[in-house]
Amino acid sequence: MLRSTVFFCLCLGALPALAQPFGAPGRMTPVRLDSNSSGFGYYEYIPKDYSTDKKWPLVLYFHGTGEKGNGTSGLNVLLKTGVPALFRNDTDRITTNDHHRPFLMLAPQDTAGWPSADRIWKMVEFAKTRYAVDTNRIYATGVSAGGGTTWGFVNKYGNRIAAAAPICGAGNVSNDARALRKLPVWAFHAFNDGTVPLTQTLQNVDRIAKGTDSCIRAYPSGSSKTVSKGTHTLRFDTTTLAWSHDSGFVVPRQNLALTIYESGGHDSWTRTYANETFWTWLLAQSRPQSGVSRRSNHPVESSMSRPHFPGTRWVVPAGTFDAQGRARP
Repeated sequence: MLRSTVFFCLCLGALPALAQPFGAPGRMTPVRLDSNSSGFGYYEYIPKDYSTDKKWPLVLYFHGTGEKGNGTSGLNVLLKTGVPALFRNDTDRITTNDHHRPFLMLAPQDTAGWPSADRIWKMVEFAKTRYAVDTNRIYATGVSAGGGTTWGFVNKYGNRIAAAAPICGAGNVSNDARALRKLPVWAFHAFNDGTVPLTQTLQNVDRIAKGTDSCIRAYPSGSSKTVSKGTHTLRFDTTTLAWSHDSGFVVPRQNLALTIYESGGHDSWTRTYANETFWTWLLAQSRPQSGVSRRSNHPVESSMSRPHFPGTRWVVPAGTFDAQGRARP
């Protein structure tokens, strides 16, 4: 018995220890390309109460072409848009709310804005050695070209992550992407996006669904050429293979959904990331353990008066949208 115990302890002692994060908990920290082995320069967010005693969800955020850079002197441009912009505002100005972000966030910067799925997965492997990552709760999201990066990443590695949220994404999934029905995917797009047309996202969700009809048929106007007033969410049923419609910002009923904003142009991300319902849904998703079927973890469709992070307030740039995703006057 003593011999077995000694052997077990020796094995534990042989396990590699996690390296420390580059920055302080509760902070957004730039990590230069020449100071790490992930293959990217990136911004790192560490929860305020971070400890290696537990595993933490990991959110991967992918930027658009407007935030591309060299990963060193150009990293600060990442703070202009999307999740890094909201996190910067929150952590720099409202420090008492830092602990309401109970997950790791890495935002890699690419020189062209279109990193390959393999490069991203290499970064995930790096993150596992640097941070206490819950490998069953890895999420991918991005905007514009970064939304396209999200589509490309899940097209190859969707079976290794817990959920994805491509926003006005410019890329594609395979013509027949039915395998992705098993992955929780919530996509977002504005009807009047003049940079990446809505049809790009419609095509991708239809390639995943392969349903009885195109998802746009469930949109109130039934057409990608005629806008309907307000925000609308289209949700796919994997049993009936049919799309249904709900008014407003509504979480997926099963795994696949698309929320279409009436307006906003190319910026579908500010109001999405500012909406606590989005984060509630995302962090509720988890990959199954080996040998267990994926369980759909879809939170109760709650109002904004019951956010996932009580007391949290996102700082949204003036002139865009409030925390409920409503356009500011």
